[in-house]
Amino acid sequence: MTRKIMMLSMLLTVLGIGWALVYGTPAEAAGNPSATGHIDILDTSTAPSLDHYSFSAIQHKDGSVTGQAEILILPVGGTAERIHVAVDCLAFFVTNIATVGGTVTEVQVGTTPFIVGDHVAFTVMDVGEGGDSPPDEGSPVTLVGDCPQLDTFPSERGNVQVRPPAL
Repeated sequence: MTRKIMMLSMLLTVLGIGWALVYGTPAEAAGNPSATGHIDILDTSTAPSLDHYSFSAIQHKDGSVTGQAEILILPVGGTAERIHVAVDCLAFFVTNIATVGGTVTEVQVGTTPFIVGDHVAFTVMDVGEGGDSPPDEGSPVTLVGDCPQLDTFPSERGNVQVRPPAL
């Protein structure tokens, strides 16, 4: 099982990097408030799972938010579940915490608790850069109606960048 999780994790990482290279941040969005990255967290809120997500959320000058999130949920002893989210919500809490939310547009594999059309969100915390920094944090992906701040847990690996609006 551990080898399977590692292979799926590597595949998601490669897909996330490829997606970022192909659909990178448009030049006109440079400098806009954003939250981006990839994070793996151990979710013990219900049945234990390893949650991988890669995401990009950009807040434009008119206040609208666009982006994508690719989420892979690997339940212990279960079947991997993949969802794709069209991001439409980005909320900042202090300078290093953001919640990213959007509408589920695809569901593949497994018996995910989410269906196409659901609004989901997750919170990330950018703790810093470098080997001496503690790990970034993330919350489990949660079914919500907006972009609330959710409880976060230290990541197994990954790196997130939270760039709030200038004060």
